[in-house]
Amino acid sequence: MTYCHVSNQIAQHANQPEVNGFSDLSEWEQESIVSTLSDAVLFDEVSLKWADYPHTVNLEFALQSLLEETEFLEELANAVLNTNAAKTLLVNQRQAETKGLIKHALDTTNNPPEGYSFGELLMGKAA
Repeated sequence: MTYCHVSNQIAQHANQPEVNGFSDLSEWEQESIVSTLSDAVLFDEVSLKWADYPHTVNLEFALQSLLEETEFLEELANAVLNTNAAKTLLVNQRQAETKGLIKHALDTTNNPPEGYSFGELLMGKAA
C-alpha cells in the first residue's frame, strides 16, 4: 500500500458521515482499527473492555488463549530446539491471537472498546 493510497483512504473516511458500528466500516477500516488496538495491547499493555462483552482483552488473556491452542503448542515444541524460531513463533502467534480476540469482540459488540471511538482509532490513536 502506498502513502497516497493510505492518504486517500483517510481523506475518504474524513468525508463520510459518522458510523453506527464496526460492521458499517470498510474492510480496510476494520483491519486498521484491529491493528491499532492490537498494538496498544501488545506494546502499551492496554486492557480493552466492552460494556456488553464478557472478556477484557489484554496481554494475559491473549497469551492464555494462545496457550489453549493445541496446534500452536505442537509448533512451539518443534521450534524449541531453535530458540530464535521459538521466539519468533511466539511473538507472531501472540500478535495474531490478540488481533483475533479484538476482531471477535468488535464483531460481537459492533462497538469500540470503552473509552475509544472509531474515528480516533482510524486516526491511529489508541492509548
